[in-house]
This record gives sequence, C-alpha cells and structure tokens, in this order.
Amino acid sequence: MSEALLFSFSLIDTGAVIFLLVYFWTLIKLLAHAILIPLFLLYQYWWLVLINVPGVAWMAYEYLSVPSGNTGVYDPTEIYKRGQLKKHMRDCLIFLVCEEVDKSWLSNRKLSGCGRVLFVTAHPDDECMFFGPTILSLVQSKAQVNIVCLSLGDLYGRGKNRKKELWLACETLGIDSSLIWLYNHDKLKDDPKVEWRAGLVASIILRTVETLDIDTIITFDKKGVSGHKNHTSIYRAMSLLKSRNSLPSTCRVYLLESVSILRKYTFYADLLLSVLFRNSYLYVCSRKEHKLIVSAMSKHVTQYVWYRKLFMLFSSYVPFS
Repeated sequence: MSEALLFSFSLIDTGAVIFLLVYFWTLIKLLAHAILIPLFLLYQYWWLVLINVPGVAWMAYEYLSVPSGNTGVYDPTEIYKRGQLKKHMRDCLIFLVCEEVDKSWLSNRKLSGCGRVLFVTAHPDDECMFFGPTILSLVQSKAQVNIVCLSLGDLYGRGKNRKKELWLACETLGIDSSLIWLYNHDKLKDDPKVEWRAGLVASIILRTVETLDIDTIITFDKKGVSGHKNHTSIYRAMSLLKSRNSLPSTCRVYLLESVSILRKYTFYADLLLSVLFRNSYLYVCSRKEHKLIVSAMSKHVTQYVWYRKLFMLFSSYVPFS
C-alpha cells in the first residue's frame, strides 16, 4: 500500500470512527480504530502508534464492560439517567482530539508545487540538524533540491574537512553533488557572535535564485533556531529582499520556526503541540528516515562530537520540521 492509499484509507476510517462515537457501537468502533495501528507500524510512524494504542486499549476496556444486551456502552437515555453525560462527553472529546491529530499528520501539510527548491544554510551540518525531514520529503517528491551554504564553517580551522563532509552528508540525503553551492567569502566567516552584512548575503541569494530559476526558498527565521548570528543574518537578508520586492513573483519563501528550548529538546513529544497549534507546513519522518538523517549527520566527522550526538538524539528538529 502506498502512502497515498494509506492517507485515503485512514481519512475514511477516521470519519467512520467519528460517526461511531455518536452511536456508541463499541466493537465496531474498536475495530475501525485498531486497524490503523498495523498500517502505522508498517510505515514506521511510531508516534502515531503511541497516540492510537491508548485509545484502542480504552475502547477494548469499554467493550468488555458493555452491559449484557446493549449494542454499545449505553443508549443515550441510559447515559442521561445514570448521570454520565459529562463522562461520555469527555471521552468523545479525547477521541476527537486523537482523530484530529491523525488527520493533521495524514494531510502532513506539505508544500505543493515545488520544482526547484533552495535551502539557504550558514554552515555545513545545518542541512542535517535542522532541515532533514523537509529535505528528504522534497527529494522523494522528485523536486530539485539545491543547497547554498554560506560559509565553510572554518571557526576552528577545519574548513577543508567540512567541505568534504558536506558533500558526503548531502549524498546520503539524496542531493546531487552538482546542486551544492558552498561559499568561502572573507566577509562570511563562521562566528556565532558576528552578523553578516545583509546586503552581501541578499546578493548571493538573489543571484542563485535567478541563475537556477528557483521557485521555493527555505531557510531560518529571525531567531535562527539557536540564536546564532550567522543564522539570523540569513533572515535579515531575506527580509531585505522581500522589502525591496527583489525576488521573482514566482519564488516563495518559507522559514523554519524556532521554538523554545523546552520544546526544542523533547524529540517526538513536541510533535503534538506542533500538529495542534502550528499553522504552517509540517514534515514528519518515519523511523527509517530518521536513521538516514542521523547517518547523514555522522558524515560531519569533525562536528559529530558528544553534544551534537545528544542533539540528534533529543532535538525535535531531527524527526520533524
């Protein structure tokens, strides 16, 4: 079954579950909900399994507790007479929230119409640490994914090594080596305390967009995820281009949302908040894709020290973005 078929089937199944919540047909409701779990397991969407298992377990408990002769937990009159209206309203609300989470993932809020995409990063390894799920999804959709990396990441004199590492990491993510653009500019040095000139960065981005006929740009927002001055400099450059209307009208710009440090290091736990409250696009990777991103990051040998290994283990930017 393709993911498109899984999407279609799950939406129909979700609608059926919501309908059955009204009529309290516990066994049918249980089967309709439980059938999704093996499908999510097949595609290695572990967080969806974790969300659905408690609901299925509770419905199984409800089914075993159905009074003899009832088609469901109770009929509406019985619920009212027993004073359990609030309890059943609460249970329905919980299941509706779970179903909404499922539907939000299934639609996955992916970008559409992306032909030639440009990721603008500051250093080698940014592509893995912050944009991995989005890059993988766009590569799989056959979009042409280009990487512009504005510095060698030469803060500790390892620029030559980091250049090779970037190519290896991008190869692991499925990006063609001819689509990587790495800059070594005197005015664009790797330094967390230095802001790059917005005009210089903007000119590089604009030249690349016009040369490659880019239709989609993805980069950092104004907080730059970590507050790194090089990251935020890219945002200021994009703001400059937008304010001057310099970008082609066909070119769209999307920014990676920065979250609080608490949300940043909660791995999949932050996904529920992102699904429910983020109005932007969302890419969620499977377990297999997550391993691929970690493998790509490991190509950055000079950077893959213990604290970055912890970042890859706990950061919410690795499994979804």
